[in-house]
Amino acid sequence: MSTTSKNNTSLEQNTDVSQKENQDVASVGKKHNKAKSVASAAGSVHPVSFVMSASPLKRSVKEDKSAAKNMEKDHQEKEEKAAKATDSSKLPSFSAKLTGTPMSARKVRLVVNMIRGKSVDEAYGLLQVTHKKAAVAVGKLLASARSNAEYQGYSFDIPLAVVEAYVNEGPTRSRWRPRAQGRTYMINRRTCSIFLRLQQVSSE
Repeated sequence: MSTTSKNNTSLEQNTDVSQKENQDVASVGKKHNKAKSVASAAGSVHPVSFVMSASPLKRSVKEDKSAAKNMEKDHQEKEEKAAKATDSSKLPSFSAKLTGTPMSARKVRLVVNMIRGKSVDEAYGLLQVTHKKAAVAVGKLLASARSNAEYQGYSFDIPLAVVEAYVNEGPTRSRWRPRAQGRTYMINRRTCSIFLRLQQVSSE
């Protein structure tokens, strides 16, 4: 009899616990349904979910606007550059080229970089002051370009400027020198080609 009474008491306890759990679940469900009904009646969404969902949308709209502005600026800059290029291409220009100069391109570039973008008079002044061997060859080439402008009938009312100037490497001549014990020592005679283009300075 004692064992049966113990089993009955344990069954009653289990049923009580299960009933309490069911009641708790039912109460939570009722509260959740009430909250939903209130939100739907008010026509609003939970504030936390609204903030979390709205913030990335606002950021994406701002990023799209900034990207569109940057694209417009880049497009305008490209149009301005193209307009300047077309205007500068209409201006008269005169060029001269010197090939087979017996100097290395690296040494001549030091002089050519000095006169690039300068007016013809400024370039002459810099070349006269520069104590480099390449200044003599570049000065002669500059005089040749200026004489080409005179030959083509340029009046020099508006000064000319060195718009384009570059130096390219030319063919290298190999020579040798006899050394001790029947050996030879190679010598590389470097050459280069120089190009200058003068153009009328725009009135702007």
